[in-house]
Amino acid sequence: MGDLQRRPEVLQEVMSLKKVKALNIHYHDYSAEMQQSIYFTLKNYLLQPGDKPKCYNQSNGDQNSTAWFLDYLGKYLTYCTGEDLRAFSDSQQLLQDFAVDPQNLALVGELALSEDVKEYYSTLITMQNPSIALGSVPDNLICYVAGKWNISQTTATEARLTLAALQSCLRPSQEPVGEVTGALPDTTGNLSVETFQRLGPLAVGLTPSVLLANADGQTLRRVLPLLSATGGWSPAQASVIIKKVIQNGYQINKASSILILGKLAPGLPVNVLEKLDNKDTLLLAADQNFTESMEQAPLPVKYKFVQRILQSVTGSTFLNIPDKLADQIPLSRLASPQININEINQKKWTAAQASVFFQAVLKSTQQYSRLSSTVLQGFSCGAANFLNNSQFASLAKAMRDKRIQLEDSQLSCMTKRLTGQITPSDFEEYPAEVLFYMGPETFSNTVNCQKYFHLVGQANVDLLPRVSSKRQSLLESAKACLGTSTLSFSKENLQILGNLSCALNGTDIAKSDPYILTILQSCMSFTEDQLTAIEQQLKNKYGSPSTWTVSTLTDMGILASALMSSTLQRISETEKTQFFPDFLSQLKTWNRNQFTYLLKQLANPQRQKRAATDCTRTPLTTEVVVKQRDLLASKYTSSSDLDACLPDDVLRNNLETLGKMEFQAPLLQVLKLKLDKIFGMLPEDYLPLLGNIARMYTTTEIANWNITTAETLSALLTGTSWQEDLPKVTSLVTRHLEANGNQLDGTMLTMLAPHICALEDTQIKAISSEAIRETSRPMNTSLCSQRQKNLFYSQLRAAYEENPSSPDAYYQRLKPAIGGAPTKDLIKFASGYPVMDVATFTALNPDEVQKLSAQNLKDLLGANLPELNNLADDSVVKSWTQARNQSEVNSLGLLLVAGLPDKPPNGFIDIPSEPYIPGRATTYAKDHMFQLFYCMLFPLVLTAFL
Repeated sequence: MGDLQRRPEVLQEVMSLKKVKALNIHYHDYSAEMQQSIYFTLKNYLLQPGDKPKCYNQSNGDQNSTAWFLDYLGKYLTYCTGEDLRAFSDSQQLLQDFAVDPQNLALVGELALSEDVKEYYSTLITMQNPSIALGSVPDNLICYVAGKWNISQTTATEARLTLAALQSCLRPSQEPVGEVTGALPDTTGNLSVETFQRLGPLAVGLTPSVLLANADGQTLRRVLPLLSATGGWSPAQASVIIKKVIQNGYQINKASSILILGKLAPGLPVNVLEKLDNKDTLLLAADQNFTESMEQAPLPVKYKFVQRILQSVTGSTFLNIPDKLADQIPLSRLASPQININEINQKKWTAAQASVFFQAVLKSTQQYSRLSSTVLQGFSCGAANFLNNSQFASLAKAMRDKRIQLEDSQLSCMTKRLTGQITPSDFEEYPAEVLFYMGPETFSNTVNCQKYFHLVGQANVDLLPRVSSKRQSLLESAKACLGTSTLSFSKENLQILGNLSCALNGTDIAKSDPYILTILQSCMSFTEDQLTAIEQQLKNKYGSPSTWTVSTLTDMGILASALMSSTLQRISETEKTQFFPDFLSQLKTWNRNQFTYLLKQLANPQRQKRAATDCTRTPLTTEVVVKQRDLLASKYTSSSDLDACLPDDVLRNNLETLGKMEFQAPLLQVLKLKLDKIFGMLPEDYLPLLGNIARMYTTTEIANWNITTAETLSALLTGTSWQEDLPKVTSLVTRHLEANGNQLDGTMLTMLAPHICALEDTQIKAISSEAIRETSRPMNTSLCSQRQKNLFYSQLRAAYEENPSSPDAYYQRLKPAIGGAPTKDLIKFASGYPVMDVATFTALNPDEVQKLSAQNLKDLLGANLPELNNLADDSVVKSWTQARNQSEVNSLGLLLVAGLPDKPPNGFIDIPSEPYIPGRATTYAKDHMFQLFYCMLFPLVLTAFL
């Protein structure tokens, strides 16, 4: 085969049809290495300079066959890439002709092609014939063709015939890919039993809006066995189906009738679970299929199910709760001073839950390596205060082994406890992030410092703010350790730096080894100069953006989100439309900051035009909406365009999908106004589908909504961000409370935990202690007024009984509202409760902190006290220092300026000085020294005269 690659005359001989056919016949006789070598030989010949495709001449009867892929590549097409496929011809039209040739299609159907070849080949097929019958498409391409298929050019009869082919595109989880959903035949008329039977598993592609408008309860009840066996239903779809069958008379009051619902279980109404008796509740809790389905249910449904289990059993709190639903267990149930490690170790806990029982866990076992990662995440220095140094070190090592993601406050106090224990010989046994706080000074020789920075490179560098001096100091020390004063980093150096490479500036990145593109995959955000350098490295590796394909963009990984507008505009629209919808959906979950950045860069600003009645762009269809998703939010930046190009029926039928898109506010307003025109007053069934559009409604409009169920309220609260619209959350809550006499119970408080500051004073005062004890999530009071914080703290303190045998659990439950704690409670915490982290301290009420003595402050913060030196301008710190004299501040070892002068010694006269003015430190010091000297001299002079 070496001769084939080196001798052009041999290549020419090989490229006869007879020779290629012979190679095909013996394809399976060759090793994979030989097959690949033969492909490269064929490719090199076909890509030689000259007209392409080589060996094709339309006017030559011997060389005008469109079965070109079969004739000149055969089974060796297996090793082809998408870029190769494009390069074989100068004419895309010819490639399209080749793609639909029956012999080529038959060949492709036999081969295990790469993903990018499948993508491009299916593009060629649909460009040639947008409504090609899917029955004629090879099985391995159907799902790719379906994503590009033009349903609007297909008759209803032809479309129905393709359903069986489309069903093969379902994922192993039975969840349909979005492209298949977009290619569904027209099912927006009345949905009959026959329609559901034809659709089969593809019925999950019917949106909640379509089900609401076109499916009646009687039909759904008849096809319930089919629907319940189909996976992939969203909670909104399942809820619509179950609600309609209940309205049609279907009784759901026993475990048996609920289990029949199968995969539809996430749509169960809360009121159904409330009415179950204890026996049926425990039967459901023991059914693995049911509990797995419930993991996908909305928060109030999961919460109510767990509540019912707890109400149905006596004895162990944890035994009957499904492991992955344990995050709904109320915090009050976790405060026992004794805990069974075996019962809790397999369950999925939140960090807030684990913090409540963490001290009890540490008192129950010293085998810390046995503890699960969700238990260990509850670590706090206060909970571990009673451990000796050896035990504490073992706990820290267990966290390293389980790769626990610790927060800044946890790491800071952990480092203080470990100082003096960690040596260069064993520091890889501790959480890598601890090394941030230790600094590299201890490990000055080359071997130790490289080992140190290699471990730092494995840590979560994003714990250090991008602008922090600590991050930059670590990087400079790393450069010195690696002996690289230049701005160019080798692959070996980059492997040592690891995640610390995220701190490199643009010049460093641009001049470093191309391996930098691999290392930067872990970074969460980039500065402007980093983005410029990353783009240059990408262009060096992949060439001009105009040649980039889906395969190229996929290979870039997360760095595809770092591309700037000018570069994105040079990428083919076809490639962008194929790549970015799925990438944006993933990025939205992975890295919200980069998602927002990329969406802005993808946007092609359009000049705002006067309102137009006709769409001057391609009208939006269900197919386009389903396939392009958030990419549409970048394509449509003009309100008038969106208004003109989005038909009312497409908005209504795809409300949930459009509500999830990140449109700018003016475009969301367009959607809102269209809905006003379609519905007038929105029915409650459509409210859970609004997503981001909900923010466009005024408090007055919200006050007219029907929000009768917890599920509706939960969907509205979680469908968008309300942090800047808390008055609207207040309206949502008030409207729900007005409906059917609803109360602020445990379900409501758990749902409202992130938005708790939206409650009015009268509502806060009305919260019962029982409701607080039933909550499973801590209240986020950080955005509340001081008045609200005081009220919340008072309510929580009344609800949680102080338990001397479990002081840490008591503190952890009050901690979310501790900003409202009075001085007397802070003194009590200081006298024997957990070490308070600085972030919690700075959230306290300054007026109450001001009353603490120096000893109180020392007892409250413990080892964290010196951190106040970095917070001289914080309002809480200032409040305390301004109420103290300098000797009192100095007694704590703090380097802060007090607000009150020290009393002079007996016999000394205090002469008031000018008030201290910031920025006049030198003058102030001189004046103070002169006054002190004068006061010392004056008694001597006075004695001389007496």
